[in-house]
Amino acid sequence: MKRYLYLFKIICLMFLSFSVVAKDKLPNGIAATVNASNISEATLDDAVKAITSKGQAQDTPKLRQAILEELITREVLIQEVGKLGLEKTSDAQKELIQLRKNFLIGNLIKQFTDKNPVTETEIKAEYDKQLKLNQQTPQKEYKLSGMLFKTEADAQSALARVKSGEAFDKVAREKSIGPTRDKGGDMGWILPKVLMPEMAQALVNVTRGNITPAPFRSRLGWHILRVEDERTFKFPSYEEAKGQIAAFLSNSRRSAYVSKLREAAKVNMN
Repeated sequence: MKRYLYLFKIICLMFLSFSVVAKDKLPNGIAATVNASNISEATLDDAVKAITSKGQAQDTPKLRQAILEELITREVLIQEVGKLGLEKTSDAQKELIQLRKNFLIGNLIKQFTDKNPVTETEIKAEYDKQLKLNQQTPQKEYKLSGMLFKTEADAQSALARVKSGEAFDKVAREKSIGPTRDKGGDMGWILPKVLMPEMAQALVNVTRGNITPAPFRSRLGWHILRVEDERTFKFPSYEEAKGQIAAFLSNSRRSAYVSKLREAAKVNMN
């Protein structure tokens, strides 16, 4: 499907450069022929559906003609691949094997997900569970700013500048390599439990308006954090949370399925 969506972006340009193929009367169910190969109406319908189902365009004769032109071009190219024997090279064979595996694995996971959907009852039960836990132990969320560095020396240099009085956001924009650099390090409001363990641990003794006393390391690099503000976490309503809960439960179910298959397999490793 994704390849059709990508192709659609260039179809409009390509359509102007191709002339409409004049064709003889074709058998029922055949949209076009390219040398001795047929492009079926079903193939054309699938390509049109892949685009229109995503709201990319409306199913019109002009769109169908543009997509058909692209399918013809692809068939011409794949026939040339065959003539040159490019699919028989070792690199091509390796890539095709991997693509086949990825496709089949994707289909397996989709089939499992379709057959084991998360129900409204399960979503509500998980919501009630999390709500009860939050009521028993109210959580805090923190408004954080952060900087990320490749080396400890870079982090120490930036920390020294902040401690000497320079604005955290200024130093972040100039020196941080993290994804929030352009926002002066602003990370927004975050619950500690969604942070990497190293980051959550670093916040334990840092109060509002203060900075982590020393740089700390994670798998991403060296960090400095500043606690801009803190507040009691307001638990979302069911309607607000159920989409995320459904995704969480679905992911958990898929992970359990994969783990079960892995445990049942006989695996030997060096």
